[in-house]
Amino acid sequence: MNGGVRTSSEGEVRSGGRWAVVRAVLLAAIGLALLVTYLETRQRPKSAEATVEVDRKELVLKDGLLVRNGESNAFTGLMLESYPDGTLQSRSAVSNGLLEGFSEGWHTNGVLAVRESFVGGRSHGVRTKWDAASNRIAESSIREAKIHGFHREWHANGQLALDAEMAEGQPHGQVRKWSAEGALVGRWILSNGAVLESHTNVVDLARFAEKGVAP
Repeated sequence: MNGGVRTSSEGEVRSGGRWAVVRAVLLAAIGLALLVTYLETRQRPKSAEATVEVDRKELVLKDGLLVRNGESNAFTGLMLESYPDGTLQSRSAVSNGLLEGFSEGWHTNGVLAVRESFVGGRSHGVRTKWDAASNRIAESSIREAKIHGFHREWHANGQLALDAEMAEGQPHGQVRKWSAEGALVGRWILSNGAVLESHTNVVDLARFAEKGVAP
């Protein structure tokens, strides 16, 4: 019997066991760190990469697609236009040679003038316009490059000036106009651009206003 006294071989075995556990933990930690780094690299969004920005003058139309001068592949990136003094005039997203996504334009004083979106090279969505003083002046619903749904215009003081129902680029339904003071000055009913009803005299307009036709 050893009387509870450890032999050197037992101590070495236990020491070796502890070292094995420590080494396994260290290797696991290193492996986890490498895995995290790998996943972060793989999952890094493409937007983190520099987006190509090209002046409109460097692009040409080839078979209906925007192509950079001297290249054969359709362009993907941001197309920029500038005023003669270098001030940014417009910026539009392009994908595979076609306008795709947002498009914005600015007045010469740097104020946003227009914002709209494109799908497959055609305006599609809501187009909003502002004057050089940042007043919203027009807003339209666009479907495949044609105004479809609504078209509204505002006076500089913010008063609604025009509200028209549209279909495929033509007035279709009710169209109303107001003065800068908010008075209804005209109401029309149209079908594919053809006028079916026209009301512009004070008596008619007062009647429509009483019925709650005008907002």
